[in-house]
Amino acid sequence: MENLVHPLHSTTQRPRWNADVLEGILNQAGAGDLYAAALVCRDWAIAARNALYRSLEYNTSRPNMPLLDRTLRSCPHLRVLVRFLTITATVPSALNITDLDWLELLAEHSLHALHIQVYDDGALFAQLSCYPCIKTVRELRGRGWWISPGSLLFCLQGLNCLATLSLMIPYGSPPVELPTFALQNTLPRLSTLRIAIPEYHPFAIHCLTTFGHQLRRFDLFIGPNGDFERRHIEELTGVLGEYARQLQHLAIRSHRIPKFPFLDDVTKYASSLTRLYGGHGSFTGAIFERLPAHLRVLELEHPVRGSFPATDALQLVGRMRRKESKVDTISIFLRPETSQVTQDIKALQEACREGGFTCRMEPARRYWEF
Repeated sequence: MENLVHPLHSTTQRPRWNADVLEGILNQAGAGDLYAAALVCRDWAIAARNALYRSLEYNTSRPNMPLLDRTLRSCPHLRVLVRFLTITATVPSALNITDLDWLELLAEHSLHALHIQVYDDGALFAQLSCYPCIKTVRELRGRGWWISPGSLLFCLQGLNCLATLSLMIPYGSPPVELPTFALQNTLPRLSTLRIAIPEYHPFAIHCLTTFGHQLRRFDLFIGPNGDFERRHIEELTGVLGEYARQLQHLAIRSHRIPKFPFLDDVTKYASSLTRLYGGHGSFTGAIFERLPAHLRVLELEHPVRGSFPATDALQLVGRMRRKESKVDTISIFLRPETSQVTQDIKALQEACREGGFTCRMEPARRYWEF
């Protein structure tokens, strides 16, 4: 009996916290907080380590890059934790492919997302794409590439797991004439395509004709370097109607005001939408009467000239309350010059609140933001 241990004084250690909950909390913390958390105890250090290396930025302008290089090459237990990688080099010559050869040591399906912010012709990714972990990446975001048809084709071929592709093309990129047949069997899982371009460019049309039949989301952002002409709009909406009618999420924004409000007739070429984002000048009050039958989220930018058609939006809220519309969220994006919330918009907010719907006021996004 004297060898028995009283239950209240058991030597069995019990966990003082749930490891999954702790890791979930630390995944939301910033780098500085993670460093502090790693000093608490061994368990916290392990959880913080997972969060620190899960999302990694490889930036050539930062002084700690040599240390990060050595760590990723010599510590396989840390290297395998990387799931999201951002590669940034404002000066292309500052980054050499040999700096990233540790990626070759990662297994297939280990890397989920790759973001490249390098101002070159796509040559870096063309070299990286031979690594197994890159071939199975699910999300690719490229910013700053001067894309040429050859390098783009080379980059995309073999990425059979890619589901999300986001490209920001800088001003001065060469015209792109993509042979559609060459891309027929490329990116079989692609469902989200985001393109930001400084001016209207046929690149978007070529992508839609090739991948439109499999897309569920398409975002197009057109910058300030050219007008959004009627012929551009008619070409774009025509291709959407022919190749991408099954889209569920569509966003079209332009820095300059489009030549006519083409989203007023969105049901003619995108009738399956559940979410729609319309840039300034792309709609009038008529849009609220012609929304797709399954639309749930409507996001609109406040016009640069004139007022927001809040009266027409109030009529939509009435139909929402009568269950004649499936819309449950309306977001209005206010530009700096139109940041004043007018009385009619306040009335719209109140009507949504009374009906149990959501009405948000948010600052307008920059055209290149995805």
